[in-house]
Amino acid sequence: MAKDEDVARLNSEWNKVNREKLSLYHEKKKHDIPLEDNSEFRSIKNVIVRSAALAMRIMDAEPTQNYDVG
Repeated sequence: MAKDEDVARLNSEWNKVNREKLSLYHEKKKHDIPLEDNSEFRSIKNVIVRSAALAMRIMDAEPTQNYDVG
């Protein structure tokens, strides 16, 4: 996910804003946090993993009924 251009751009922007915020409290400049190590996004990553697992179960499930939509 971190290799996606849009996600990488958004993570870069988040790091920029985070550096600005931290500069209010610390003189020392902090390094960028890689997306996979960023605890701020843990809940989002968990939702993505749960959604992917659910999608895999749905795709593997056999249909229980056939519906005629005609």
